[in-house]
Amino acid sequence: MANAPQAEQGKQKKRRRRFHPFRTLIILICLIIVTALCEPFLYYTPLYPLGEGAVGLVTFAVESVQELTDSLTSLSWRNNSTSHESDYPLTILVNRWNPVPDDIRCNLIVVEDGKSVDARCADDLKQMLADCRAEGLHPLIRSAYRSYSYQTDLFNNKVDRLRAEGKDSDAAYNEAMTVVALPGTSEHQLGLALDLVDESYQNLDEGQENTKVQKWLMQNSWRYGFILRYPNDKSSVTGIIYEPWHYRYLGRDMARDVYESGLCLEEFLER
Repeated sequence: MANAPQAEQGKQKKRRRRFHPFRTLIILICLIIVTALCEPFLYYTPLYPLGEGAVGLVTFAVESVQELTDSLTSLSWRNNSTSHESDYPLTILVNRWNPVPDDIRCNLIVVEDGKSVDARCADDLKQMLADCRAEGLHPLIRSAYRSYSYQTDLFNNKVDRLRAEGKDSDAAYNEAMTVVALPGTSEHQLGLALDLVDESYQNLDEGQENTKVQKWLMQNSWRYGFILRYPNDKSSVTGIIYEPWHYRYLGRDMARDVYESGLCLEEFLER
């Protein structure tokens, strides 16, 4: 009789060690979903051997969430928004006098380093960067698509920095508009604009024009549908300072015509 409690304890320990497939399934599904949400460039790979009973459950779980993860695990240059097409023309004019329409829809595609662009310019962008690199150069996408809220943060931060330098609120606001587009008036919100820099010099200042990457882009970007959007002598027309890093996609034919005209986009569209 003295051994009865010990036997009962042994049974309880055995019960506690019993494999619970459904509990394991729930945990695995949660891990897969969290991984998909937090790291959109990982594919599922087992981290440790699983028992035969669990293998079928894991396979079922992976297949069950595949549709969810497909839209979140896009590799570079893979479309991640196929539910609709962008509903604005490539030639749309956006500046401080012509804001981004409130109801536009943008079909974005993830490109390098998690940056996104309008799907219509992705192939030409890919080819341009590849050809630039084939020349031994090292272009880098510093910025691409921006949401309204992100553009707001950039603008407000610029205003705050100017005020910290001693400028009053009005002066800081007006100067900031010439450097960072007002929220709702930035081409970056279209997914058609990119800030491209030389990997060896990533400052967004006029020093960019002296880099090998920018010299190549200024001579060749039009061949791929891009133009240097804010030329050196057009600030009074564009409302933005000279930016030898900001490129706008128009499509190959339009970009060629704008490049050959020597005009900025505002002037070209007003002819």
